[in-house]
Amino acid sequence: MEDSYLSLDNDDPNLTCNDLNEGRVALKLKNDRTRRSWSPREEEVLLSALKGLVVTGWKADNGFRGGYHRRILEVMKREFPRTDLKITPHITSKISQWKKNYSSLCGILGRSGIGFNLNNDYKIDCDNDQWEQIIKADNNARVMRFKSWPMWDAWQEIFGKDRAVGTTAEDLLEMSKEVHSNGTPNLESGGSEYVASTDAPSGANPQNNNKSPQGDDQSASDSGYKTQSAKKKNKKRKGVERSDILLEMLAKSNEDINSRLDKLTNRIGYEFDVSKSRKEVFGILADIQGLTLGQQLDAAGIILEKVQRLDLFMSLPEAFLHTYVVRMLEKHT
Repeated sequence: MEDSYLSLDNDDPNLTCNDLNEGRVALKLKNDRTRRSWSPREEEVLLSALKGLVVTGWKADNGFRGGYHRRILEVMKREFPRTDLKITPHITSKISQWKKNYSSLCGILGRSGIGFNLNNDYKIDCDNDQWEQIIKADNNARVMRFKSWPMWDAWQEIFGKDRAVGTTAEDLLEMSKEVHSNGTPNLESGGSEYVASTDAPSGANPQNNNKSPQGDDQSASDSGYKTQSAKKKNKKRKGVERSDILLEMLAKSNEDINSRLDKLTNRIGYEFDVSKSRKEVFGILADIQGLTLGQQLDAAGIILEKVQRLDLFMSLPEAFLHTYVVRMLEKHT
């Protein structure tokens, strides 16, 4: 007698756990093409592709310029020629999930007294009371507390405002606080009213001690006019000083921005160069005479294990390659 197999799509009300345990039910899971597991290497390449788009000017005010998904897919297919990844739903859903988690992390880390722990594993450090407040404000944060978020720095570059600009704004704010603490007027306000002082006591005028009341009134009027003139001159002078300070801070901020962008560009460019070199290794090994296919695969694994080996291999003259590969195989196999 043949066993009868039921599908979960059958919705049989008599279906029990025993049917599953005894093997009388075949599970026929629907192929949900909208869900797909990403390998760590695939996520790494996607992250590098997004960072590359930021550096090459694809970043817009509210995301990226149109067509950026196609650029990402091209990078993924170059790295994984047989990949089944598609723009929709795979790439779009992955980026959407990253943005959602980034937004939640911004809200969490923006709270007073909360940050990552000191173990360098990018896990959130807070107490239970703080966490209760967090999940009340953001339901997506419920599963985030004990997870590691090593992509945080990269997400800031990709989804956040320009990190260099943001940091510079903080620098300007800090400078402004220092200016206030040193008694310099507020750069954004008109400043407090300046009162001119003189060496002689107020109202003292040795040359006009015997003046008539009318003369005293005229003297007071002249004195008031001079005081107002002094105020205007000092306000102008203070305005010039404020402008000089502001220009000096802006010049410093531009230097900081350029320095940070140079470092970022060099780092992303290096990552793309390394990725390109990895692809070329297999072609070079295939051209070396006397190596079996197994030796080529072993050599590729050894060379790609460390960036230093990859750099050395790619820089060697052709006549040195065979000797280098043989020595690597003898040493590491």
